[in-house]
Amino acid sequence: ILKQSDKTQLINRAQSAESNSTTLSDEIAELKSQLASTQQLNESLSEQVQQLNANTVELQNGKHFLEQNQAAWHLAQTVISEGYWDLKVADNDPDSPNSLITWSDKFRELIGYTKEEFPEGWDSYFAVAHPDDLNATMASFNDLMESDDPNFQYVTEYRMKHKNGEYIWFREHGACLRDAQGILLRVVGGARNISDEKMAEAAQIQKNEQVQSNYKQISHIVDVITN
Repeated sequence: ILKQSDKTQLINRAQSAESNSTTLSDEIAELKSQLASTQQLNESLSEQVQQLNANTVELQNGKHFLEQNQAAWHLAQTVISEGYWDLKVADNDPDSPNSLITWSDKFRELIGYTKEEFPEGWDSYFAVAHPDDLNATMASFNDLMESDDPNFQYVTEYRMKHKNGEYIWFREHGACLRDAQGILLRVVGGARNISDEKMAEAAQIQKNEQVQSNYKQISHIVDVITN
């Protein structure tokens, strides 16, 4: 026969076991919930990793494509005869302090300068432009800025001073790029050495003048003889 104290002790143990069982069930349920959340998080992270991998491949392909384009551009620079410049226009204003004109390596090469000797910016050009040609050249440039014709281009000829001190003749073409609202974004141009053409023109002019001079002399002799 159990004593009353033993009965009380057994009851307390049973209640404690029941309480522990309830607590354990709650902990198991909580662990299951955390496990489910962890699995969802792992799935989400896995999807993000896959997306990052896909983005990485796309970026690598884009980088490779860009490197190929840059290599092709540099290769083209070695074989083309024109030097290019590119004016990035800020605030629709070519004269804005934030607008910047850049020169291709070929452009610098045509006048004998390196990038360090001929940095980006208008000052480099103004330092080598022939003073007698500068106003006409800039007038052609301004005509392009003011034109409403999206297909308008200018062609002008001017001289630039080579590093060796000699002035060289160039023919330049210029065009601009605007957005759908007509805002000026870029102005680009290419300059080609036409010194040989100018020398040929000068030689032809001299030849024509010599022919005219000879003709006048012959006409004078004929007049003297006939008279």
